[in-house]
Amino acid sequence: MSYSIDASGYLDLSKCYKGLGCDLFLASSLSKEFYFSELQNLIAWDGTHIINLQYESTWWHLVSRHEMGREKMNPLTHLDLERVKRLPLLKQVLLGNVAADVYKQTNKKGKIDVVQLVIDPKNENYLVLLGLVGNEYIIRSAYPSDSNYVNKVKKRSVFTSKIRP
Repeated sequence: MSYSIDASGYLDLSKCYKGLGCDLFLASSLSKEFYFSELQNLIAWDGTHIINLQYESTWWHLVSRHEMGREKMNPLTHLDLERVKRLPLLKQVLLGNVAADVYKQTNKKGKIDVVQLVIDPKNENYLVLLGLVGNEYIIRSAYPSDSNYVNKVKKRSVFTSKIRP
């Protein structure tokens, strides 16, 4: 098994579709292979290390739905294909190869978080949230979003810069 990237820059999940459905176990395996091959030891666009990418729990958090009442770590009930296919986009965002607006916000504990708002080539909103721990980032989440949520993020954050490759 080997992952590939499709013409849109997303993880190619075409081999997962058989008949009317998607083989979620295969999609999970492809995403995990991509994640542990491509998203390790990354340094963000601003030269800051991202320190929590080596964990299986981080991978699972990035590719799963976050809903109550779902069996944890089960691809049949939890895998989110929209998140899975965007893993290559996540890498490009973190490296600064995709245009993004950077917003900072203070969380409930008074710590600064960095929120990147990315408009991908299909004019879809995509959010990447990084926590700042000392002088390093941890990835908190990354997901496609609608414009309503993006506007909420903008209202509670302070615009700091633009990333333009």
